[in-house]
Formats: sequence, structure tokens, C-alpha cells
Amino acid sequence: MKFKAIIFDFDGVLFDSEKIHLQACNQVFKDLGFTISEDEYFQAYVGLSDNEMFDLILKNKNIKLSSDQVKALRKRKIIAYKDYVTSQVSLDGVRGVKEFLEIHAKIIDHFAICSGATREEIEATLRKLEQGKLRIHFKHIISIDDIKLGKPSPEGYLLAANRLNVLPPYCLAIEDTPVGIAAAKAAGMTVVGIATSHEKKALKNADFVADSYNEINSWIKEYC
Repeated sequence: MKFKAIIFDFDGVLFDSEKIHLQACNQVFKDLGFTISEDEYFQAYVGLSDNEMFDLILKNKNIKLSSDQVKALRKRKIIAYKDYVTSQVSLDGVRGVKEFLEIHAKIIDHFAICSGATREEIEATLRKLEQGKLRIHFKHIISIDDIKLGKPSPEGYLLAANRLNVLPPYCLAIEDTPVGIAAAKAAGMTVVGIATSHEKKALKNADFVADSYNEINSWIKEYC
């Protein structure tokens, strides 16, 4: 087996959460007199951490706020996201991800998450995701709270590899956005793009692009 570790992005890779993030953002932004459309969000902002996304959106809307005011907005967004996921009895993972993890847990010892989301959001979601059954697979979770620079910086992926004690060339990253693919490639990893948040053509810089985890599983068997 070529890969000793698989590192997953979170939003759009383990859980189809981007529309929930957008909903939470718009709860905050409407008090500033605007909202972000779904098309605008997926074209311009998906894949960015809240830190980078909020700064970029406010710049694009020509709204000037202090750093403390922006920090307060981000906190309100996190609360809105957590309120939604914790109100759910259970959340379904991306189709096929549970089975994919169960298959590869028998072959690969190391799994991690590398996400631009906050640890609060990730942990709140994992408690509900597939009745909490996916959480046991992830010994290490790298969130935006652990790093200085979000994707497309490779910092998060390099930290994940270090925590796993696996060299980047032996890590497979699974991503759903161009900025995430760029981050993992810059870290020296093989990258699979899964077309949950973008069309496949937008993920062309990945080593392989799939519509589903079944396709990823078949590709791993052939690749390795």
C-alpha cells in the first residue's frame, strides 16, 4: 500500500455542510444589510477559513470594521452553525464516506482531518455525524485554531502529517475545493478531489477527481 495515511478535509468531504455554513453566515450578515447568494458563496468563498472569508467578504462589500468587531461576527457565525447541528438528532455523512472509512481502517492505521473550520464546529458536527460513529477514526484533527494560515497554505496539511508521523509523500488528501487541493499539493501529498462543492473541472489540479467515494476506492486499488 503506497499510502500510510489519509487526511480528509471536513466540509464537503466528510459532511455536506457548506449550505449550513452559508446559512449561518447570512444570519450574521443580514444585520449588516446584505446576504451572500449560494452562487456567490460557492464561486468565491467556499474552502476559505472564516478568518479569510470574513475579511474578503467585508472588503468586497466595502464594509470597514475593527478587528474586534469582525471577531465578534465570526463568533456569532460559529454559534449559529453549532445551534443548527446540535439541534439535529443525527447528520448523514457524504454518501459512501462511512463505508470508505470502515474499509480503509482495516488497511491504513492513520486518519486525520485538516479543515479550515473551527474545532468547535468540527467537534459539534462529529458528535451528530452518523450517530457519532465516524469520530473514532480520527486521532488528530487540525482546525483553523491550530495554524496561522488557512488553505491554500500547506501549513495545516504539513502539521497533520507531522502529528501522524507520516511523511507527506505517503499521505493521501481528499479535498472538495481548489484552495484545498492547492494546499495539499503544496504540502507534497497526492490529492483526490471529490465533486461535492464544485464541478469536476474546477478540481482539475488534483491527481484524481471523483464523483463519489466508490470511485475513490476503485482508484486507490488501481493506484496502489
